[in-house]
Amino acid sequence: MMQSKWYVTAVFLLLLGTAGCLKVHIGEDQDDRKDAPQRSAASLGAETEPARPADRQSSTRALDTDSGDRSASSGAADEPPAPAAARADGGQNGWADIAAEVAGSIFLDAEHGAIFYAFDALAHPNEVIDLTVRLQDSKLRGIADAEIGYYFRDELIGTARTNADGLAASGWKPPGEGHFELSARIRDIPNGRNPDILHIEPAALAVLVRPPQERFVVIDLDHTLVDSSFYRVLLGAGRPMADSARVTRRIAERYSIIYLTHRPDLMTQRSKTWLRRNGYPPGPLLVSRLAEAFGSSGRYKSTRISTLQDSFDRIAIGIGDKISDAQAYLENGLQAYLIPHYDDDDAEDLREMARQIRILTAYGPVQVVGNWNQIEQGIFDGQLFPAERFARWLDDQAKLYD
Repeated sequence: MMQSKWYVTAVFLLLLGTAGCLKVHIGEDQDDRKDAPQRSAASLGAETEPARPADRQSSTRALDTDSGDRSASSGAADEPPAPAAARADGGQNGWADIAAEVAGSIFLDAEHGAIFYAFDALAHPNEVIDLTVRLQDSKLRGIADAEIGYYFRDELIGTARTNADGLAASGWKPPGEGHFELSARIRDIPNGRNPDILHIEPAALAVLVRPPQERFVVIDLDHTLVDSSFYRVLLGAGRPMADSARVTRRIAERYSIIYLTHRPDLMTQRSKTWLRRNGYPPGPLLVSRLAEAFGSSGRYKSTRISTLQDSFDRIAIGIGDKISDAQAYLENGLQAYLIPHYDDDDAEDLREMARQIRILTAYGPVQVVGNWNQIEQGIFDGQLFPAERFARWLDDQAKLYD
């Protein structure tokens, strides 16, 4: 469990960094550009110059610790309280334990000293699936032998007990095609645990049942739907990208939606709440596990999409902000929409993004856009947004700072 302790401690330190104390980056995978293909680009595309993308959120790859996040937000979030003094001897009550507990309690939706969340699922009609949840304490240690009840339309449909890692699973056969909203509740806990854990809010669990020929769109969260990274969401901020909810709802009228993010599973409950509160259409939220969150976002997404295609081979479109997102979509045969995230006040960053976009075209045609209105025009009107046109625009913007 030491890995879990140090992970949540690192998250806590990162959040302190956003308040001006440190600059620590874990899980953002901001170095994904290094994973981009190092091959020569294919055809550079159309010669027409694009108009400046409208309504683009100004942003940076890391939060600016002096001025805060520069994308639109609902105002500065309260700074997290400082951790209590740590023991100098680094014992069990040392700073790592304290920071882990504070981070778990404040930033990871811990209630009564515990974190409880459920994993969404996709299935075919008549398929029995595992409904999986996890229960951990605020230091991310599994709470074993807790009884979990699974409910559909307020009717108990199964029970299971958590193992040493806090995981529990119960089989369920959905009644047909559709999007099903279930909940998981803690019904019993082992002796010695805080009885208030029984009053933790139920965990939402979505199950999407579709035939194998269903068409899907995969959508990223951070800097794609959210106007910033998940660190701002941790702090209670992070607003929707302009028009993203409206366009996503329209997409959902034609396709089924899968929200695929590299966020760690610890962020599941908060991510689901954010999507629901901001009016996004229903769809399973697929998150990374703890070990995966430390690795490459691009590799994680490419592997996850490939696995999904074993069951659903008509995943048609992928939308994301990273070069590695688009690369993962192209590697799996999806139509890729890239809404790139870069510092538009930095000539070097503008040129680097232009270079990476050109390299990306070696993997196939990618639509590079500046806002969600252009994504809507591409999907529904067939309008093209060539990568080279956007790259040239970035180069032109960089010249303004020379």
